[in-house]
Amino acid sequence: MPLKSPTNHPSPVGSRAVANAEVVRFNSDNAGNRMDENLSRLIRGCHDLKNIAFMGTLVTSGNARGLVIATGSHSEFGEVFKLMQSEEVRNSRLSFLFFLRAISM
Repeated sequence: MPLKSPTNHPSPVGSRAVANAEVVRFNSDNAGNRMDENLSRLIRGCHDLKNIAFMGTLVTSGNARGLVIATGSHSEFGEVFKLMQSEEVRNSRLSFLFFLRAISM
């Protein structure tokens, strides 16, 4: 799915910039960094994480066309979310003591 992301507009999905003749600057609050990328004409595959614009990444200068590589639970954030959901919540000893004290009253 082609995606055109103009300057100062956040990326709506995870995408990879694939077509441009200039340098594109991404400002990603999600990753907490700022980067300039010279775009490669060769697409090696989704495992090659260069020129990636995650959802919410702001294009601060330049223009590019992107290709949507993943959405929803198949994206990087979706994978992290699935890992967080599968994590078991454990009570600490202190919370257990508070619980015992509360039911003993």
